[in-house]
Amino acid sequence: MSTLFTTSLNNPILMRALEPFEKYYNDTSVEEIAINRPDEILIKKHGSQGWAAQRADEVTIKSTYALCRMLANVTEQNFDLNELPILAATLPAGHRFQAVLGSNVRYEMGDTNGVAICIRRFDKNKRYSLDDFSLKPQEHFTGEVVHRGVDKRRYSDFPYEDLVCAVQNGEAVLISGATSTGKTTFLNALLDFIPRDRRIVTVEDTREVVVPQPNRVHFVVSRTA
Repeated sequence: MSTLFTTSLNNPILMRALEPFEKYYNDTSVEEIAINRPDEILIKKHGSQGWAAQRADEVTIKSTYALCRMLANVTEQNFDLNELPILAATLPAGHRFQAVLGSNVRYEMGDTNGVAICIRRFDKNKRYSLDDFSLKPQEHFTGEVVHRGVDKRRYSDFPYEDLVCAVQNGEAVLISGATSTGKTTFLNALLDFIPRDRRIVTVEDTREVVVPQPNRVHFVVSRTA
C-alpha cells in the first residue's frame, strides 16, 4: 500500500465519519456487522451461526451517507444517491466495506429511502494454515471427491501434498464457496506455498489478499468506478 493511499484513508474527517460504526466492529470477536435500516446494527461473531441485533441511535441515514461520501472521496470513486448509490471500499484498518443507499433499498413495504451496509472485519495478525481447513500432510481426505470431465494432473494421492505441489508448480486453482465460508482466508493460506521469487499480481475490488512475496503489486478495480 502506498504512502499516499495510507495517508488518504487516515484522513481525520473520514475517521470522524467512522466513529458511529467502528465501536461495533473493533471488537476482535466480531466477524461482520450489517446495517439494514437506520438505528440498528446486526452483529455476527466468529463461530456464531446467526446475527444479534443491537440498537444504534447514532446510525442514521445522514451518518451513513456522510461516511459513503467520504470513503468515495478518499478512494477516488463515484458515489451519488441518485445516480450511483453503490460503494465498495477498504477501511483504514483493512476491513471490507460494501454499501447501497437511497431509494434502491427498501426494508419495510412503505419505505422510500433505505440503507444496506456490510463491514467485514479484517485482522492482520490472525493467520490461518491449511491445517485449519482439515488439510494435513500425509492424510487422506475422508469425504467424496468427484472429478467430472477434468483431466487434472495428480502430484500425490494425499490432498495436502497434491494441492501444495499444484500451487508451487503454477497450476490454476479455483476456490469456490458461499459468502463467509473462508474463500479469501483459504487463498491467503495457499499463497504461503508460492515460491518467494515469483512476481505476484492481484486484482480485487477491495484489498483483502495478503501476499508474502516481496515482488508484488495489487490492483484495486472498483465495480462502481
